[in-house]
Amino acid sequence: NKVLLLILAAGFLVRLVYVMYTPVTLRQHDVSSFGKGKGHSGYIEYIYNNWNVPDMDVRKISQFYHPPMHHILAAIWLRIQTTFGIAYKDACENIQILTLFYSSICMILSYKIFRALNLKKTALNVAVAIIAFCPTFFIMAGSINNDILSITFMLGAVLNTIYWYRNQKFRHIIAIAFCVGFGMMTKLSVWMITPAIAFVFIYVFFKNLKSFKKYLLQFATFGVICVPLGLWWAVRNLTKYGVPLT
Repeated sequence: NKVLLLILAAGFLVRLVYVMYTPVTLRQHDVSSFGKGKGHSGYIEYIYNNWNVPDMDVRKISQFYHPPMHHILAAIWLRIQTTFGIAYKDACENIQILTLFYSSICMILSYKIFRALNLKKTALNVAVAIIAFCPTFFIMAGSINNDILSITFMLGAVLNTIYWYRNQKFRHIIAIAFCVGFGMMTKLSVWMITPAIAFVFIYVFFKNLKSFKKYLLQFATFGVICVPLGLWWAVRNLTKYGVPLT
């Protein structure tokens, strides 16, 4: 589909151009500035400098309460760049390469979701175009907070839930578990997708009660993977510093 390829290519190009002319000091959300020790930039720098997640009551510094998945990846990317001689200031700007990648992956995941929902031809092209040219995804491509990575994992969870609904294979439920787990390890609000996933699980379970052992095993596998990934950060802060789980 040449039209579809043009839409995806144009969507990536606009994201790329936006990132190229937008510095990490402009149109950011809760990021602060590098060197100030707070906000998402300070969180990334803390991991970069200490090779450890914040070892403190995370309520005392702005944004440090967030789970660390995005910030760990950004800090590793920062370290790789500076190791190869890229100036620290430029390396900080280049964190936008990660968020550009996440925003672009959102287009691909959305396309796959629409295909899985049997959209075709014009309907498919229009649906993909809405995602490809939605200004929010441009802004998030240049925003170095954890929002766009959390959305990427949420879309991955939606896609694999559709796959599992149609074919209840282990690989699909494992993919859902990792998407939700890593998503909550990025931003706790990813939990909001779980009621919809649970509804699908329950519906398929009662529709196929004769095979209940198969589904109980799959649900247990989901929990074993998802719960530790999604909640370890909150449980750690609760036990070490008394930070409420919410």
